[in-house]
Amino acid sequence: MAIGDGVMGVFDPSVHGGVMVYSAVDVSPVHGWGLVSTRIKAPDGKDVLLFPSLDGDTWAVNFETPSVMVQGPHITIAATVMMQSAEAPGDAWRRYDMSATRIIVSHDGSEPQTLLAGSLYNEIAHGPSMFRYNDALAYAEPSLLKAPHGYWLACQAHFGARPSETRIRLFNVVEDSLVVVGDFFTDRDLQYLRIFHRDKFAQLAAFAAPNLFEHGGKTYLMVTPMDGSFTYQGTAVFEVEDISRARLVRQWGILPKLVAWVPPAGVHEGAGCHTDQIVVSRLIDSRFTIVETGVRLPS
Repeated sequence: MAIGDGVMGVFDPSVHGGVMVYSAVDVSPVHGWGLVSTRIKAPDGKDVLLFPSLDGDTWAVNFETPSVMVQGPHITIAATVMMQSAEAPGDAWRRYDMSATRIIVSHDGSEPQTLLAGSLYNEIAHGPSMFRYNDALAYAEPSLLKAPHGYWLACQAHFGARPSETRIRLFNVVEDSLVVVGDFFTDRDLQYLRIFHRDKFAQLAAFAAPNLFEHGGKTYLMVTPMDGSFTYQGTAVFEVEDISRARLVRQWGILPKLVAWVPPAGVHEGAGCHTDQIVVSRLIDSRFTIVETGVRLPS
């Protein structure tokens, strides 16, 4: 097995302009931890390893949850860097050293730079970050979308170790500046969704895995509900009313309007994207896979 082969499967797809990036999942032969690398697939079908995971005796570095944005001949790719440590608490998949967690970005194949990090990030150990926003402990799971100026960056903002302490935050990145736009969901939004969509969100602790995309002249936000044990529980799509304010379309003025829903078919499902249909990640029989659901949004 070579790192990046994805012997345990694939996850976290992002597709734009005919280019696909995704996570390839392996298992460390050293300590049994999960290893995650980022791969890229071009329109001609060529599939190459982009950011290989690193595997040490007492640590591992993963490059996961990638996002791709194509603008003419230019390709921008963002991903999350997560470091596992033997000294950190958790099971084999969650021994995360949050002082290393950050979002990286690469433009047209350039050496990736740390784009965004939170208050726990250790620049002395892991290098400088273009932007620090210390309101949250760490940032992860980026999604890129072209903006009138620069690009939008939606991501997870982590305010603690529990799933309920996660928010979906939107930034606007313009050259050498980072502007905080806001959070897409409030605590009250989550409460209303648990009440009015109990069949889908009864166990909702927070949303994860944001994916911004455009379809039919509208902007949408795809997210994955997760429960209190970090388990992904399906795929939800909401329409964005005003992205410049991180504002969703609402019913009755209070409830974020759910426009599409894909229920989980596996034990851990979500982290999807949109092509001509909703595409999701699914864990079945200990193997990760990317699945076309056949669910389409109105044109």
